[in-house]
Amino acid sequence: MYPETVFEAVFTRVFVMCVEKGMVNGHTQAIDSAPIKANASMDSLELKVPKEDLESHLHNIRHISALDKKNSNKKVKEE
Repeated sequence: MYPETVFEAVFTRVFVMCVEKGMVNGHTQAIDSAPIKANASMDSLELKVPKEDLESHLHNIRHISALDKKNSNKKVKEE
């Protein structure tokens, strides 16, 4: 388990990077009000292991993205 200061430093750095890339601005706010009971207890934490390694996942995502672009270009040509 990492200390809270490490989490806060990483979160802040990632947030700053998102702002710098234009992914985040201060114009819109959203609040999730889903009526789900939260359980933030440290006792409720469990290890979750990805189904595939990162490289395989990225390969699949890039393939799907390429197919989407190809289909999008087809639609534009048909119109």
